[in-house]
Order: sequence, then structure tokens, then C-alpha cells
Amino acid sequence: MYKINDYVVYRTTVCQITEIKQNYFNDLTYYQLEPIEETTLVLHVSANNPAGYLRPVISKKEAVKMIENMDQTELIPGNANQLESSYKMCMAKGTLEDLMRVYMTSNKRICERKEAGKKVLERDRNYYERAKKCLYDEFSIALKLDMQKTDDYIQEYLK
Repeated sequence: MYKINDYVVYRTTVCQITEIKQNYFNDLTYYQLEPIEETTLVLHVSANNPAGYLRPVISKKEAVKMIENMDQTELIPGNANQLESSYKMCMAKGTLEDLMRVYMTSNKRICERKEAGKKVLERDRNYYERAKKCLYDEFSIALKLDMQKTDDYIQEYLK
């Protein structure tokens, strides 16, 4: 069971537990969650978490290991038309591994298109930004860094 002020991930959104409500709905205990980036939004999630959408934020050690191994991430195969459904599927799963695959694949495609003097596809840019936000939110909490320092830290490994 989590405690008030713990950071958790609900689906792909990093949240802080602001309250624990006993017998809140159907006599079940619920966590009141506040997304770290959207403080006006409040979520109520069952403490028994039957769908498995709630998990703890990864540890600092796990975050460092993931970042150090980013270049070994398996990219999503396929041509531009096939990528849309793969991106959607990975984002829907919401695991860190799937988010990393979207982030690294879209980043590679963006870099390749820029180097070739081609226009960056909006689809790649949108999925890159979405995956980046999810990953960086969690990494920043795990590493206890603000977003800019998290970005700087990660960019060192991408060079």
C-alpha cells in the first residue's frame, strides 16, 4: 500500500498521492492522485488496482541503468505507414520499455530526416514529444532532478 506524498505512475502519468480515502466508493479504499504536470486535475484510483494501471516510480538505480542503455533499445520496425499503429500500441501499453522504443525510434527518424534535408513528419514529432514527456517525468522524479537537468543528463547518453 502506498502512502500520502508517494510518487506513482498511473498508466503513463506520474502522480503524487495527495490523499487516501477509506470506503470512498463501493466501500473500497481509493488513492487521490495529482499529476505532477497537471495540478488542477485530480484522479481517484482504487487501492486494489485490479487493472494494474498503478505502479511505483522506478528507482534511481533503475533509471540510471535505463538511460545508460538507451542506445541498445530495440527500435520499432516498419515503414512510415506501419509505424503509426506500432506507436499507438506501444503508447497504450505504457511500459517504460515501450515508451523508450517510441522515443528512440521517433528520435532516430527525426534525426535521419533532418540530416537528409527532408521535412520532419508530424507523426514522428508528436510521438517523440509524448514519449519524451512520459519518460522524463518519471526519470526526473527517480533522479531527483528538474526537467532541464534530466534532459541534459539524458542528452549526454544520446551523443
